[in-house]
Amino acid sequence: ETRIVVTASGAYSFAKTLNLEDVNCDTRFKTFEAYGNSKLANILFTKSLAKKLETAAPEKTFTVNCFHPGFVGTGIGTQVWFGRIIMALCRPFVRSPAKGAETGLFLAIDPTVKGETGGYYVDCELTRVGRQARDEAAGAALWTKSLEMVSGFIG
Repeated sequence: ETRIVVTASGAYSFAKTLNLEDVNCDTRFKTFEAYGNSKLANILFTKSLAKKLETAAPEKTFTVNCFHPGFVGTGIGTQVWFGRIIMALCRPFVRSPAKGAETGLFLAIDPTVKGETGGYYVDCELTRVGRQARDEAAGAALWTKSLEMVSGFIG
């Protein structure tokens, strides 16, 4: 069995729909909206890849799942003074990097998820995602857009 594990985030809920018109936020950048859009894309990619692999290679066992690591104290955002202050205030509420990695490791090696694919996990539990992360048309559009964006880099 080949397992593909994608790091997503509950922050996908910051995006009500997937914004593929301005995927690089060239015309408008709002931090939480951009981050939410990227995490929504991670979930939709996971679900799309899971379906494509089931169809393209039914004789092989591939699983593709994503997970929310929680609010992990990684130092992200601490390059600026404001980020350092925010992270210092949030320190009592953040997870250690080891705790944040638990669900990803669970998806990679735990025998109880063998054969499970296309899921979103929080604290090692399969969790239902919001409507925007179940939108198959948005997942298909993301797949097409991704192929367009990388077409110059692949054979």
